[in-house]
Amino acid sequence: MLDIQKHNLIVEKTAKYCQLGIISTKTESIWYVLHGYGQLVDYFIQNFDSIVNEHTVIIAPEGFSRFYLNGFSGRVGASWMTKEERLIDIGDYGAYLDKLHQHCINQVENKLLKINVLGFSQGGATACRWLATSKFSVQNLILWSCIFPEDMHLQDVKQLSEKNKTYIVYGKQDSFLNENAKQRLEFWKNSEISIITFDGGHKIDKDTLLYLNQNELEN
Repeated sequence: MLDIQKHNLIVEKTAKYCQLGIISTKTESIWYVLHGYGQLVDYFIQNFDSIVNEHTVIIAPEGFSRFYLNGFSGRVGASWMTKEERLIDIGDYGAYLDKLHQHCINQVENKLLKINVLGFSQGGATACRWLATSKFSVQNLILWSCIFPEDMHLQDVKQLSEKNKTYIVYGKQDSFLNENAKQRLEFWKNSEISIITFDGGHKIDKDTLLYLNQNELEN
């Protein structure tokens, strides 16, 4: 039998992110938007052009794992993690997002800066796991087309939702809204978490995003 020894080695890696808007002394809010499975931030960030202005900046970090979506060529997508070396990936992207956030806020003089984190689909699980362990606090957590990770303990979810205002947003025709997801949504309907729906599928609905930004988010 082969004596296979498994080791891990920490190395430097170049991380990619895209940005809409310019961070300046006028910046009042920063949105971190975390993409879903198989997406690239160059395209994903375009969903948020309607909320960018001289006071608002959008930051879209990209997952480390890229792959061809079909076969061995053509379109490429990115992923935050898989079941393989799962805990290592969670630790790596948590450290990455912390470092990115520190890099951004170092450029802002506004002490009342508002931070919003939006996770779409797989990015929602990433957002939850990041904020559950991060030393940073945010004002608003938006889980879009997703809910809390199933492996996240109820107590951890409650502690996370107490640290910030939490929203769950989803389309009524979302093909990923199975019976299990519906049952879990019912559980959260009687909590402090705000649930917002729209007519549509598994996507960022721009009208709903604009409404959320203008009427719902905590300051």
